[in-house]
Amino acid sequence: MKIKYYFQVFLLAGILLGQNSSLALSGLGERVRGFDPAAAGIGNSQYFSGRANGVSLTALSSLWMSPLSRIYVSTSFGFVDSRDLPAQQNQYFRNLSFIFPVGKQKAMTIGLKPATRADFYIHETLGSNPNVQFGDQYFTSITNYHAVGGLSGLYAGYASKIGENLSLGAQWTWSFGNLFQYDTLLTYSVTTDPLSGDVVYGNFASNVSTLQRTHRFHGQTLALEGRFRAKKNEFVFSAMMQPHLTVTTNHRYGSIGDAPEEKYTSGLSLRSLGFGYSRVLGSTQGLTVEFHRIENENIPSSTAIFKTLSGTSNSLNLGYYKVFNNPRLSYWNTLNTRGGVYFIQLNKPAGTYYDLGITLGIGIDYIKSKNAVDLALIFGQRSSEFEEFTGEKYVSLVLGFTAGEMWFMKRKRK
Repeated sequence: MKIKYYFQVFLLAGILLGQNSSLALSGLGERVRGFDPAAAGIGNSQYFSGRANGVSLTALSSLWMSPLSRIYVSTSFGFVDSRDLPAQQNQYFRNLSFIFPVGKQKAMTIGLKPATRADFYIHETLGSNPNVQFGDQYFTSITNYHAVGGLSGLYAGYASKIGENLSLGAQWTWSFGNLFQYDTLLTYSVTTDPLSGDVVYGNFASNVSTLQRTHRFHGQTLALEGRFRAKKNEFVFSAMMQPHLTVTTNHRYGSIGDAPEEKYTSGLSLRSLGFGYSRVLGSTQGLTVEFHRIENENIPSSTAIFKTLSGTSNSLNLGYYKVFNNPRLSYWNTLNTRGGVYFIQLNKPAGTYYDLGITLGIGIDYIKSKNAVDLALIFGQRSSEFEEFTGEKYVSLVLGFTAGEMWFMKRKRK
């Protein structure tokens, strides 16, 4: 879809809501993925992390692999540059979770994370729309668009090893959030300066029309994941279903007043599918490959930003990791290095678009491997249905901290 007007996007940066990507201009905002930098460093993957203990915080079936109780938090910093827009930055929260053992080779997790985020201001440029004649006078108009909000999830999950080679994980998420959209229409008179011949715009403050839409969301999702490990091979499969999502919308038309409230509830739908494979090379390195499919939002297009759904995405993620163990008694125990590439195909009614990227990652486990700091750098370039975002380039830094301790474990008496 080509935007028929020129606009400028200004970032409203914040720790919780910071968004300036073209992906935020459809659906319910940009989908937030990859909150574990250890997994993000391996080709922006989900199932594998390259950690010595095998735990990937974005993979449910791996959470039991550490006996520690862990508190985990992650954040990210981003930089985006495109052809017709100035470079912009963002920073926002990605995840806060608590993971603890509930038995031998069993673990639970509770946490909070964003699912989608949008925060932008778009201003049409004067002269981008045609003039309209009324009698002997000419007028033109521009519209300002502002959207902020998105979906978040409060989740609880369980993971267990159920056999010599098999692990399972399940997670229930309570989705909630608000999306606020503000459209402001400004009308200007158009005249020509008789001396210079320049076009002169006069603002009619009384001809200001505003539309405010408030969407409130609540629903649930259920994610299931299975993992099979056999010697040096590891296979993972996952699926996510959404029993329902309820959207309540209120419209306010400037001085006219409020329109009747609208409510929509979706039915059961499949949200995503994924498959992953890892091959261990020696004892300290390995290769990974993953495929993920994310379905379109199960909501009316009238609810979406610019009445455009996000589209269906298919991704291929390839990665490599290597672990360096410290043989000495020292403050740090292991150094984890990671790298990878990914390819995303985004299918929308307007066309097919692509997102290509390279990832690098590093992590350090320290103090008897109870604590960790992980970092991932993501370099990418994507195409867009918005002409102004053609050749959009981005860099993202994901930073995560893990603090662990031997809580909730039964200790043997001497």
